[in-house]
Parts: sequence; structure tokens; C-alpha cells
Amino acid sequence: MKEKNLLISIGINVIITMVEIIIGLFIGSLAIISDAVHNFFDAGAMVISLFGERASSKKIDIKHSYGYKRTEVLVALLNSVFLLVSIIVIGYEAIQRLLHPQLILGGWMLAIAVVAFIGNMIATKLLHDHAKESMNIKSAFLHSLQDVLFSAGVIVAAVLVLVFNWQWADAGISLILSVLLAKEAITLVMETVHVLMEVVPTDVNIEKLKKNLLSIEGVKSLEDLHVWKTGSKDTLLTTHIIANGLSSDSVYAEKLTEIKQMLLSKYNINHSTIQLVSVEAGKKLVDLCQHCR
Repeated sequence: MKEKNLLISIGINVIITMVEIIIGLFIGSLAIISDAVHNFFDAGAMVISLFGERASSKKIDIKHSYGYKRTEVLVALLNSVFLLVSIIVIGYEAIQRLLHPQLILGGWMLAIAVVAFIGNMIATKLLHDHAKESMNIKSAFLHSLQDVLFSAGVIVAAVLVLVFNWQWADAGISLILSVLLAKEAITLVMETVHVLMEVVPTDVNIEKLKKNLLSIEGVKSLEDLHVWKTGSKDTLLTTHIIANGLSSDSVYAEKLTEIKQMLLSKYNINHSTIQLVSVEAGKKLVDLCQHCR
């Protein structure tokens, strides 16, 4: 369903781009042509997102032990940076138009903007339903949301031009929307960088996690605790845990199961690799584990 919605959104953006270029050239409207170019680049960003979704779903192979899940993050970063660049370009153009106002044909501008707004709303709704599932889809959603906001801005500007002859309205509203959307794009850039840097996820309190692990009966200490993400869904953990009472294989299995269930239920950590050893074995292993010292 995600890929289907993404394909429909790409199709909508391509159609809007073609219509706006034809009409923009026909009436000589730079505003409509600029919006068409913006939609064209957003369609390209969605194509990249589609590639990212398909690549991230590929299975694990000999060379890629985690599979291709990081593709989602790389594509989201690329799209987010691309979005920021487009925001900067549009913001610069808006400032230039404020300094040097251009004649805008409000009637044609309003008609095309309404058509573009409806199409972009449909595309954005299709992507919104899956934006929380993937950074990659979220970046495509932000591109589509940008299209909606700018189409709405063009509608408002066209009305102001028609009613009050405020030629500066188009540039002024575009500049305001650019600033608002830049905040979302920067947030997504930081989120993807955190994943690539293997930073502890924001929804995991590492100190609280340590206390929860140490509160489990028999657990004496833990070393080398690492928590990170490979993408939007999977949170991973590795650690060395030293515990008492590991008298048999069945007791060992029960303790390991208890630890893993706690990690999954409280922190949604669905991939944990735990070296669980007895106190006696732990003393010997510390001498061999250089990074645990």
C-alpha cells in the first residue's frame, strides 16, 4: 500500500507539473512556472523515496548483514537536504520579488493554484497515512506538504492580488511558508544524522534502561551497553550482563528471556544481543574485553 500511494503521488505531481508549465508559458506567469518546477523536483524526490523503500525491504545477504535498512535513512537525508536547498532557493526568489515586484495575473493564477492545491492535497493525504512508518516516506510527505502549503499560499496571494492589487502578496506568503517548513526539514535532517551516527534513540532513556536491567533479580552489573537504530522501525541493543544464579541451562534461558521481554515491552527494543555470564566467568572475561575496562 505504501508503494502504491507513493506511485499515485508521483503521478499527481507529474500531471500538475505539466499543466502548470503549459499554462504558465501561455499566460507568461513566472509564479506558476516556478511552482511547476518545484512540483517537478518534488516528483523526483518521491521517485528517490520509492527507490529507498524498495531497497530497504531487500533481504539480508552475505555482504549486508543488516540488509538494506539504512537505505531508508540515506534517502531521507538526501531528500531532506534537497528540500532545504529548494526552500533556500524559493526564499531567495521571494526576497527578490519583494524588492522588485512583478505583475501577476490574479485570475489565471487563482484557477491553476486551486487545481494544484486539490491535487497536492490528495497526494499528501496518501503519504500522511504512512509518514510515521518510515523516515523515507516522511521526507516524501514533507515535500508534498510543501507543495500544498505553497499552493495554498498562491491561492491567498491570488485573492489579495485580485481584491487589493497587492502584487507583493505572492512573494511575502512564499517567504513565510519557507521559514515554517524549514523547521520540519531541519528536524528530519537531524533525525537521520542521529541514526547514521548510531546515537541513542530519543525515545530511550539510557540511564533508566540501566536501572531497569540492574533491578532484575540476580543481575549484578552490566558493561558495554549500546542502543541504536538502523531505520525507523528497528531498535537494537548489545551489552554484557553479569548475573548470579545461572546454575543450569534452563535457569540461564529463563533469565535471558526475562531480560529480552523487559527490553521489548518497556523500550520496544526488538533486536537485542546479550552476553549473559556468571559472576565467576565475568571476572575472567573483563581481562579479555579491552573496551569494557
